[in-house]
Parts: sequence; C-alpha cells; structure tokens
Amino acid sequence: MHSLNSALDRLRSHLPVYIEDVQQKLSKIETLRAACNYITAMSEILATDIPVDPQQFHKQLSIGLSQNTRNMIAKALNLKHLVSNLSTLYRKTYLLTLTQTLYEIKLQFTLSVLITLFTCFLLGRLFTQALSLVKHSEKMDEQNLE
Repeated sequence: MHSLNSALDRLRSHLPVYIEDVQQKLSKIETLRAACNYITAMSEILATDIPVDPQQFHKQLSIGLSQNTRNMIAKALNLKHLVSNLSTLYRKTYLLTLTQTLYEIKLQFTLSVLITLFTCFLLGRLFTQALSLVKHSEKMDEQNLE
C-alpha cells in the first residue's frame, strides 16, 4: 500500500493542480480523475498544436472533479501559466511521463489486488484444512470412546 501511495504522490506532482505550499492534497480518486483529464487535454493540444485558451483548458481539466479541486486547478493555472508556455517536445515528454506513472499505479494496484485475492485464497485453504482436521479429530475421539 505504501508503494501505491508513493506512486500517487508522484502522479500528483505531475499534475497542474500540484502546488507545493498547499496543505491539502488530492484524494486518490480525484488524483486519478485529474490525471485522466490532463492526459486527454494534453493529447488534444498535441493533436491540434493550437495555442491553448486557459479557460477551455481549465474546463477540460475540471470534468468530474469536486469544486475544491476545480479551485485548486484555477489557482495552479494562474500561478504557472502551464500549458501555453510549454514547447511541443516538452509537452510530449511530460505526457509520456504522466502516462507511464498512471500505468505504474495501475500495475501496483493490480498487484495489490492479486496479492489480496491470493491471501484470501490461502486463508480459505487453511480454514478448509483446519476444518477437516477438526472433523478427523472428532472421528478419532468417537472411535476411541467406543
């Protein structure tokens, strides 16, 4: 779980919402939604190579997010003027890094789910074996009593 949290922290640092002096960080689901929105917005920018309208960019980044997160995005965009100043090469590199981080989170999440399922499977097997040992022990006790 620690590796998932550290991966999410790395992902947060790549989002335009990330402001170091802000005490509150995005929740896991808000981080993933913001990252998906950001990848979509950056992909559209790369596809069209047209200068970005900050209001439209803010609208794209805010889809499905809470009002608090929208406010953080607006603040971050006002502080950084992020997209309009990026070169095309830098945008592609940034998008690739963000996509790779999302993939790593997905992989870590999948691995933790698989580990949990495997643990549940092993516990089920242990429980079944313990139950059969108890039944076997009860039969042995009945035979000894006779």
